[in-house]
Amino acid sequence: MKTLILLIAFVTAPAFSATKLQFWHSMSGEKGKLLQGIVNDFNAKNAAAGVEVVPQFVGTYEEGLNKLRTSLLAKKGPHIVQITDIGTQVMVDSGAVAPLADFIAADAEFPMKEILAPIRRYYEIGGKLYSLPFATSNPILYYNVDAYQRAGLKRPPETFAELESYSKILSDKSSKVTGVTWPLHSWFFEQFLAVQGKPLVNQDNGRKGRATDALYTSTEGVEFVAMWARMVKDGSFANVGRGWEPAEQNFLAGRSTMLVTSTSDVFEVVKKAKFRVMTAPIPKRFRENTGGTIIGGNSLWILNHTPEAEQKMAYLFLKYMASKEAQRQWHTNT
Repeated sequence: MKTLILLIAFVTAPAFSATKLQFWHSMSGEKGKLLQGIVNDFNAKNAAAGVEVVPQFVGTYEEGLNKLRTSLLAKKGPHIVQITDIGTQVMVDSGAVAPLADFIAADAEFPMKEILAPIRRYYEIGGKLYSLPFATSNPILYYNVDAYQRAGLKRPPETFAELESYSKILSDKSSKVTGVTWPLHSWFFEQFLAVQGKPLVNQDNGRKGRATDALYTSTEGVEFVAMWARMVKDGSFANVGRGWEPAEQNFLAGRSTMLVTSTSDVFEVVKKAKFRVMTAPIPKRFRENTGGTIIGGNSLWILNHTPEAEQKMAYLFLKYMASKEAQRQWHTNT
């Protein structure tokens, strides 16, 4: 009789249920699959702790930020969200985040030393780290080595004048091949200003105080846009729209012989290209320009509208994403 009672108790016991943490992100394509794999690894390692991260793609960085704003107005939203680097101040101003620094202060085992100091400082406000820098990148020039050799070009362009000249040489209107392309995204305007040593906004790009003025019409900005417009007009630049994928696909298909895009695409571009690919720094207006590219990418945030216990679980996920294991997996596959 005792045995029977024990069996009944075992059969009717409630099933184990993990706390599901909603994670909104903007990684599509191959990077989306890679992110899913890292999340799966975390879930497998933390099943006994009763936590499961559920990723959800919410569109581009801009679309994701707008969706988050809407959800916060309704006092809803995810536990964790991935936000582009320039959304840092917006997130802090929202009052909707649980600063990562507060969790780290109570955890001596957080792998802070794994975060490179310049990257950590880029995401700090007032010396406080609010989010976890995750995918860090900058723009570079990709070029088709085979096309360069056919055109007699020995090295990549280093100046705006060379970029414009090379693009004309590499273009072929009869076969609809253009010299260069990049996404019509503000990030590239910002970066082509940065390599000239010019900020995008005043107050030292908002580092010395809240920015009050955009510097779009600086000499450096006007010179870059004027060059860009000339290349569009003469057909040596391929205008493929605002999305990131079309520019990359244009390059991989051989319809553009040069591409300016993120370092995060190196692995994918080299793997998929049917021609030899090399990379180089993006060109500057003059060789003597002392500027450099700005850190780009995204960071992971914990939102504070959820119960404290769930925020602590979300922190465990961010801690894992900062680990050597997760960072190595992301780095070597991007």
